[in-house]
Amino acid sequence: MEIATGKTLSVLFCGCSPLCLGIAVVVSVGVGGYVAYKTISGQNSESQKGKSEPSKDNTKDTSPKKIIKPSDKDGEENQKRPKRDQTPVAPDESSETTDMRKVRSLMYHFKKRLTRFVRLSAMAQYISEETSIARDKLLCTGKSQYQDQKSGMGHAFHASHVVRVRINNAELLKSRNAELFEMLKNFLGHTHLMPRYANEWNGVGGRIDRIQEDFLEEINTIDFSKPLNTQVRVMLQRLKDEFLKVFKSLGVPKNIQLMEIVEVIEAINKISIEELFKKGKSWYDNKNKNEQHNSDSDASI
Repeated sequence: MEIATGKTLSVLFCGCSPLCLGIAVVVSVGVGGYVAYKTISGQNSESQKGKSEPSKDNTKDTSPKKIIKPSDKDGEENQKRPKRDQTPVAPDESSETTDMRKVRSLMYHFKKRLTRFVRLSAMAQYISEETSIARDKLLCTGKSQYQDQKSGMGHAFHASHVVRVRINNAELLKSRNAELFEMLKNFLGHTHLMPRYANEWNGVGGRIDRIQEDFLEEINTIDFSKPLNTQVRVMLQRLKDEFLKVFKSLGVPKNIQLMEIVEVIEAINKISIEELFKKGKSWYDNKNKNEQHNSDSDASI
């Protein structure tokens, strides 16, 4: 069935068994050639084979119970958060808007979650060189310590961190170089105003958080004083591919528009590995000229 919007809707019936009736709805979009899909299946529970009636006696169930951690069940956003230190809100001259109180697009937010993560590695290299704090001891994974703003827009919107990384020993860094501590603190506290669904631990936001966690140690080995080499190229390609995998495997969630997903995929696809490396290299080479360390701007570095 052709729809005037250019999307194609197909309904397929699964005949895998007389007990299962599956309906697959496939939506394809011509832009970029990406396909998102969603499958809804139903079963007649009364006619399933081998299904026993629930026990009517009062026998205590002694089967092992699965222990569910709070983060598995409720998501980190529902756990009690430690108070975060306030950081200043930076001007944002390179973004789609200079108004930091404006809600961002998914495309803009998740693109910056990739590029700023690489820039963080360059900052860590410079700080390590200036303070003699080992680079692999400077940063660690975990909940953000700092935040530049709160949404102030109710539960439907979050002030979403762009990079979810912690300073491993903030007091040591502060005692070695207070200026560099403030720079890193402000960078890590930077947020975008986003719809809640883009920031939930059990959704796309949490999946990107975990990618940053998984790559933190490895990305901190890049030497930005040298040109891009094969080893770094391969690693950055894997990082980029992991970001893309999140959005290509989403299907069509109920609270995210299909075109929003396509826009994120296309924006990340357009970033070459050379350009991604340059996000860190340019900062490292011009570190003393960059005044807005916590800004999204890549042009000013």
